[in-house]
Amino acid sequence: MFATISAVLYLAGAFVLMLFMYLIARFYRVKLDPDTPAYGFTVAMLALIMAITGAIIGDDGRGERLFVDVALFIAGIAGSWNSISLYVRMKRVHK
Repeated sequence: MFATISAVLYLAGAFVLMLFMYLIARFYRVKLDPDTPAYGFTVAMLALIMAITGAIIGDDGRGERLFVDVALFIAGIAGSWNSISLYVRMKRVHK
């Protein structure tokens, strides 16, 4: 029980981080550069919501574990890729 609560809180924290990154990307996209990537953060947040849902309603079986692992993998790849893309995009100087 405690492990599930800890995992859900950890995933919720990752969701909040992705939300902040998404808001930064949207602001940068609106104000400075319309080509700034932001949709990967949405994919990461949706995958984290799926992982949180799987951890909460899961039956602690093999299927639930695989579902949560795949959702976390998708969230990690999408969030990391867009974070790197956002960093590279923001590093350029706009005049």
